[in-house]
Amino acid sequence: MIFLKQFQIKELREQLLEKQNFTCPLCGEKIPPDKAVLDHQHRQKKTDPIGVDGDGMVRAVLCNNCNQIEGKITSALKRFKNITKNDSKIKFLNNLICYYNQGTTEYVHPSEKLPIQKVSKRQYNKLVKVCKTKVPDYPKSGTLTKALKKLFEKYEISPYI
Repeated sequence: MIFLKQFQIKELREQLLEKQNFTCPLCGEKIPPDKAVLDHQHRQKKTDPIGVDGDGMVRAVLCNNCNQIEGKITSALKRFKNITKNDSKIKFLNNLICYYNQGTTEYVHPSEKLPIQKVSKRQYNKLVKVCKTKVPDYPKSGTLTKALKKLFEKYEISPYI
């Protein structure tokens, strides 16, 4: 193990960044030098030994955003599932990837329902101009009433454009 001094961080970050072809290993995007972060694995407790399960060790250079995301994922795994060991993190994340790769069903969750379309005032005014009979008032809610729907269909005007 090589214990770095604070003043050595910049030089190592630059060396690793060059070795990585200035590319973030997580998102694959080029890393501007001012957004480069020397990533390391944090120890769970200050009393944990350095080097065991990678604790305290430098991994690579990440872009700032990916470094923050990695930290949030690690914290969430610890907080919600008490997952702290690398092999357990890897297993969970591999399972998550497999889960995402399964795809979805044909069902739409109720919280994702589409907003109710509002009748276009422009289209309503167009209907009023061409209609020979009395047209019901524009609905305050903006939703299409049965009577308006009949008239829009009769005159072949879309209520929603």
